[in-house]
Amino acid sequence: MSITVPTWTLITLVSWDKMMVFDISDGSNIKDTTIQAIADFVHWDLSASDVNTALWYTAAATTRKLDNFWVPDDNTDLNSTTSYHWLLPKLLWGTTKFLREDWTWEIPAWWGWSVTYATAWEINTGTETAKAVNPDGLAWSNAFTKTMVITVIDPSADVTTWDGKAYVTVPDCMTGMNLIRAQATVVTAWTTNATTVMVYNLTDTVDMLSWAISIASWGTVGTVWTIDTSNDDVATNDILRIDVDSVSTTEPKGLTVILEFRLP
Repeated sequence: MSITVPTWTLITLVSWDKMMVFDISDGSNIKDTTIQAIADFVHWDLSASDVNTALWYTAAATTRKLDNFWVPDDNTDLNSTTSYHWLLPKLLWGTTKFLREDWTWEIPAWWGWSVTYATAWEINTGTETAKAVNPDGLAWSNAFTKTMVITVIDPSADVTTWDGKAYVTVPDCMTGMNLIRAQATVVTAWTTNATTVMVYNLTDTVDMLSWAISIASWGTVGTVWTIDTSNDDVATNDILRIDVDSVSTTEPKGLTVILEFRLP
């Protein structure tokens, strides 16, 4: 619908088919006729049945709010373009479609995707290509495992019993971690009876293993024993002590202890 009205005019509806046009400057009645006739004067292309308001005030500099007009036609005439802002297209009653730049509604390709997280084992193997990594899986993986390798006795020296064969201090980056594995090896095996090794937290005055690591006669690698989960945690500057509780009758040579730590 287009409207062309003379400057400073007041148009008012008298009856369903009759309107009056006034000159605002002196209040004179410019025209008093039927709507169809007045269209010839003000160039208003509508019929009586199209009139949905009783009062129109217009002037050369007057601006009208869009929401003061009647409900627009259900079409795309006022859709915004790359040149004009205008309006959005009609919304759809749904929660899955998004408006594209070309004014079409579409379900994105990523909609409905679910995230599958890799396990610590999958992170360790490093072969998974379609799974995400979360902090929990990462914390339990080898990537976040801290390892201490402690040379307790030189490779050429006999292993002998003593509490405090070696000491190591826990660094700040390991605070809050738990001991998850303890292992011991000798360089040269020897005979008769086992060699046993204990890990002791000197700061907390507790053994960290339920049973000592045991290196069997003629063996070089110890049997990994159970961690004492009540005493497995460490904090910054804890001092850990390596004790050799027993040795084979003929002493082995060289002793190394490996300790692994991980966040709980």
